[in-house]
Order: sequence, then C-alpha cells, then structure tokens
Amino acid sequence: MSLIREDVKFGLKKLFKIMGIDVRRGKRRRKLMLKSRVPVSKIKSLMCKRGLALNESGRPTWFYSAYYREDSDPLTNYTLDFICEEVPKESNILVTGCGTGIMLFYLIDQGFKNVEGFDFLDKCVLVANDIAKMGKYNTKIWRDDGFNPSLQKKYDLITAMHWVFSAWAGNYGNDCVSIQEAKSLETRERLLFDFLSKYSPHLNPGGMLIVELIDAVADYRLPSDSLSGIVTTVSDIYPVRHTPDQVSKCAEQCGLKVVSYNMCYSYGHQPRTSYVIKKL
Repeated sequence: MSLIREDVKFGLKKLFKIMGIDVRRGKRRRKLMLKSRVPVSKIKSLMCKRGLALNESGRPTWFYSAYYREDSDPLTNYTLDFICEEVPKESNILVTGCGTGIMLFYLIDQGFKNVEGFDFLDKCVLVANDIAKMGKYNTKIWRDDGFNPSLQKKYDLITAMHWVFSAWAGNYGNDCVSIQEAKSLETRERLLFDFLSKYSPHLNPGGMLIVELIDAVADYRLPSDSLSGIVTTVSDIYPVRHTPDQVSKCAEQCGLKVVSYNMCYSYGHQPRTSYVIKKL
C-alpha cells in the first residue's frame, strides 16, 4: 500500500508539473528533465525485485522515492547544469554514492563519454547495473566505501552529492557521529579533511571535486523554520555541518582550492551547500 500511495502522489505531482506548476509554492518553474533510456516503471520493478523499494518499516526507501523528486531539488539542478556547461564531454567522471545511478545515467545521456560510479549498498549496485544493462549504457558501476575508496585511476571530475552528510549521521552502514561530538569544530574539520584527502590524489591537475555538505548556518536555525510548518528538533538532523571558511581551510590542506559554492535552503531537512573544489 505504501508504494501505491507514493505512486498516486507522484501521479498528481506529474499532472501539476505538466501544467508548469511547482506544487510546493504554486509557482511556475523551469524544467530540467531527468530522464534515462529506461522507463521509471521498469526501474521501480527492478527495485522491488532487488528488495530496494521498501525499508524495514515498510515505507518507500529514499532510493525509490528519488524517482518522484525528479527536478524538485534546486541544488541538484544547479550542479547538473554546471557540469553540462563547464565540463568537457570527454572528461573522466566518477559519481560517488551513485545509488541506482540517476545522476550517472543522466550525464551519459547528456553526451559524457566516460562516466562511472560506485555505491556502498549492494542492492543499489545491483539495480544500477540492471539499469545499465537494460539501457545499454557503457559504464562501470561497483561497490565501494565512499570514505575509504579503492580507486585505481585519476579523474577530471568527482561528484559527492546527497550522501556525505547523511553517512556522517549514521546512514549507509556508517557509525553515527554523536550530536555532541558533531558540534565540535575540530571534529567537523577532521571529518572533512579525512574525506577530501581520500579523493585529492585521484584528481588530475585542474580536476574538480563537487561535494554537497550541510551548511553550518543550520546551527542557528529556529525550530519553527520549516517549509511544512511543523516544529521539529532541527538541531538533531545532520549535525555535522561546515562553513565556507572551514571547507576552504581543509581543501587547501589537501592541495585543493574552493572556486565556487552555492547554498539551497528550500529543499531538504537542512540548508545544503554545493562546493566546486579544484585540484591545484
């Protein structure tokens, strides 16, 4: 029943989208079509087959509902636009935490010739490879640990969207950083330095790393500041957060430089910032 309800909700949103209306705000918006060669209905069937559609409580998983979100996240839209406009199509691209491959396949469909990715979850890797086979995508998708990747080559672009801050919160088989520890500036910088240091050696000179982080402005957020109007304990959600200065500091320690960053607060649990970081 949970999947049926989600499908009905998605159908209604789809209808409003055809009309060019943003359901959350009643405003017309720009369209970014996140389509692949494989119909969403077939992808959802693959997820059901692989046991990835429902979580332990019987609710649709993040990966299943991701196909409902389509282009509703402004930060993802901006990042995809940036890649398509600024990155050469012949670039070697790695999508970390690729999930079922939505971003990976989108980039291939946009003409990028050398895109591959990995995810920590076996079921995601199975579904992504199922989709690749069904859509005849020329790519490589494997299982790996995003915090300790076993990479054998260098890339012109590495993306880390949607998962880093969530993994620090204990998702995807990782240990949860306690809320008290996460408030420490030293802990935040240590975690970020450790992450950046794993990928810096695998960037070509001038190569870029795009990473999405929770912005530390969330430390000062009011509990009543919610799009849904529901008062929540927002201080407990994704407590590992960073300021632009911290990201710049950690990047420089790893031979990298922040060249741009953009924040989104209208989508998701917390304000998120996408950083474009270049190898010096």
